[in-house]
Amino acid sequence: MKKSLFVLLTLLLLALMLVACGSDSGDSAVINDPGEPAETELIMDFEGFELVIAGWDRQWWEPVVGNSAHEDAMVERMNFVQDSYNVTIRFVTLGSHDAFEQTLPQVMAGDFPFDVLTTTVWSTGPFLANNMFQPLNELPALELDQPFWEPAINQLGTLDGNQYLMTPTFFHLYAGSLAYFYNREIIEELGLESPTELYLAGEWTFEKMMELAIAATQDLTGDGVMGHNDRFGISAVDPFGDFAVGQFLASGLRFIGQGPDGNMELQFGSDQHFGVVRDLNRLFDSGAMLLQPGNENQFVWFNQFTDGLALFFPNTLGLKAYIAMNALFDFGFVPPPRWDFQDTHFAAINHNSQVMGMLANNPNNEMVATIMNAMAEAGQAEVTIDLDEKFWVKGWIPCEDTFAYVQGVSANYMIADQAAIMGNPNHFRDFILGTRGVIAEALYQDADVATVFERNHPRTQALLEDFWWR
Repeated sequence: MKKSLFVLLTLLLLALMLVACGSDSGDSAVINDPGEPAETELIMDFEGFELVIAGWDRQWWEPVVGNSAHEDAMVERMNFVQDSYNVTIRFVTLGSHDAFEQTLPQVMAGDFPFDVLTTTVWSTGPFLANNMFQPLNELPALELDQPFWEPAINQLGTLDGNQYLMTPTFFHLYAGSLAYFYNREIIEELGLESPTELYLAGEWTFEKMMELAIAATQDLTGDGVMGHNDRFGISAVDPFGDFAVGQFLASGLRFIGQGPDGNMELQFGSDQHFGVVRDLNRLFDSGAMLLQPGNENQFVWFNQFTDGLALFFPNTLGLKAYIAMNALFDFGFVPPPRWDFQDTHFAAINHNSQVMGMLANNPNNEMVATIMNAMAEAGQAEVTIDLDEKFWVKGWIPCEDTFAYVQGVSANYMIADQAAIMGNPNHFRDFILGTRGVIAEALYQDADVATVFERNHPRTQALLEDFWWR
């Protein structure tokens, strides 16, 4: 049974990884009404205008009636918009890795290959650096302060006074936010404090998390060497990269910020920044983390948790279903722990989360803004429908705190750093203006972060200035 579940997980995650990397094919599809159209009052007549949406994830634009209540709601949303505004919506596949390279020559030739780009956070940098995105705040039809637009992306996508990125709530941004999954059976076996109860009591801190992780770490084989057959406090995918940066951002601190002169400036480098990284270094040195899996396959870290050999598995909420399918124990999840200087908890937005941008100078932008605002407003109930369907009907999550977590912490407190969008066109993973590299180097080499930062600061500052003034 376990083996068959693992095979299923492998196939599902491989499919997910392929989607997350972005498809490079150029096929397209018109979003047709799959059933009898409901009679809808015409709100505005755009005379059959074809709205072209480009992106890497087709699931949001090609739902099938009858598959689920969620997909039915998606179909209803798109049909409503198409009928109410007399428009047709067409989706074209454009992979995130080469979206900029494919779009740039067409824009330079005076063409607009799409009206809206839906892409990953990290792939927006080249578009922004080359002034290719429309300032959305100049389009009155976009009511970006309304609850059907994600405020976290409003913040992330605002640079130098203009907002360039947006995300409707129906994209379910919560799925890309960082959470700490934990094994309830280990908590009960060792008589440890429950992370959920600590969180609800306001006592879920980094020090408390580290205390629990160390207490759960055990040399089960008794050979004096910690390996995959032993139990770790934490098993985190890409511990020196994605985990470290995600937990750093959960502190509420920033790599990049806006200075008094209105220009972007490097904010990383204070004693508080260094203190957070030093705390992470203490965790890494404690022996409670699985640091050397033997290869780069993320299944190693994942399986360490689902096999019951790790107390914590920090990862995005989107993995909750796969954990439920493969873990033979009861589990829960809580937000990333806070530091003592914080008043609340934050969960960093994953760099693969979806955002939208519109090409600058497109003569149809006013019309497109009206359509997209109607789309976002019409789809705002979809998150609740999807959560209700997955969490209660299918029973994927065997823990009572799921719904409150997703609707509360994740929806209200997700944050991201503007450094996340400033990658280069080739998307080198550690090219986040040098600061991500500073954290990774300090942790991997067990070096003091202030020393590493001092050595890299001139290069980091130069990268920031080169990006911003290009």
